[in-house]
Amino acid sequence: MSMPSISSAMAEIHSLDMRKAELMFSIAVVSAKSGHMHMAEGFAREALELLNRMVCRSYEDCATGDISILGVLLPEFFHEGTVRERLSLLNIKLN
Repeated sequence: MSMPSISSAMAEIHSLDMRKAELMFSIAVVSAKSGHMHMAEGFAREALELLNRMVCRSYEDCATGDISILGVLLPEFFHEGTVRERLSLLNIKLN
């Protein structure tokens, strides 16, 4: 496998992980707003675990693919800090 194809494969993995983290975050928010806090906490942890493994060095690395998912507005810069802050506003326990 040549270097360009490795780079594009790594970019694809990052994109898929970002999409999955966005979806997990959105499900956590919807769950919390529906009163299902235990479920919300599980999805929130999954989103944060994905984000903790990802590297966000530039705007492109942490820019969201969508404005909203499941009716949940996503932070413009989707990284561990902004996601953790938004989840804490909903009283989702993360520890």
